Amino acid sequence: MVALSAAGKGKDAMGWMPAIAAAAKRRREEQEESALMERLRSQDAEGRFEFKILRSYSFAFAGRERIRSVLDEEARAGWELAEKLDSGRLVLRRPRSKRDSDRGLPAGLDPYRTRVDPNLPLIIAPIVVGLLMCALLWEKGPLAASAPVLILLALAALAAALFVLRARLHR
Repeated sequence: MVALSAAGKGKDAMGWMPAIAAAAKRRREEQEESALMERLRSQDAEGRFEFKILRSYSFAFAGRERIRSVLDEEARAGWELAEKLDSGRLVLRRPRSKRDSDRGLPAGLDPYRTRVDPNLPLIIAPIVVGLLMCALLWEKGPLAASAPVLILLALAALAAALFVLRARLHR
């Protein structure tokens, strides 16, 4: 493989390694989560509780203040911490009887949410629009050479927003 890479061949195969590693890591996490959920449900033989995994791509659960803030919000719907898996995942549980009070929750509080990251598309969209406007304004000015760079930055921000949207649709 080293000889192939040195000759310029095999470079594409090496480029896939991070994606393969990420997919393997995600598979391990899914297996871990599945085993954990099975264990928690078996410990609750009477079926009094329901469980969910709350995720954050931005590792929002690294700091105690943020965890406390998220748990306080989740507690409004009856959820409590069952286990912290890592800085990006919490396992929560609540009594099944709390389902009846879901209708009385404040608007915008989803008792079954599984993500806590900020709404990044709403943050990124103004940046994209601003960069595009700068690129268009500078296209004929003294910074005309910067316009392609600004357009590329805007496209990169748009790609990031689309990635976040895709992740939200597949949760």
